[in-house]
Amino acid sequence: MVVATPTKKARIWQLQHEDGCQFQEIANILRMNPSTVSCTYHKLKEQGPNPDFYSQSKIGGSSKLITPHSECRAIYLITSGECHDATAVQHTLFPNLASTTVRAMFQRNGLNGWIRRKKPCVRHVNTIY
Repeated sequence: MVVATPTKKARIWQLQHEDGCQFQEIANILRMNPSTVSCTYHKLKEQGPNPDFYSQSKIGGSSKLITPHSECRAIYLITSGECHDATAVQHTLFPNLASTTVRAMFQRNGLNGWIRRKKPCVRHVNTIY
């Protein structure tokens, strides 16, 4: 969906609410799609008689699994040394979440880590030419 600028929102409100123009006429004047004009006007109308042209609608999506306060607590556990990795933090604070979710939260906050893996010992004897 195309988002109208606050100036265009005000112009749509004035042309429709005060002057009584049709959505098609407003769309032609402002060079916009009539459905965009209609949606914008109806969203402004929901706000009441004095709409805020600078307000933005909330973006949908699921709620966060880890709250900002819990993130701070988890970062404190790592930086203070009480926990040494994401799995320990997950067992301590978030027993219902996967450790990869906790690890992703640490990466978002700049605490990158990795999992040690056992690697084969590569020597000249083991290489194939």
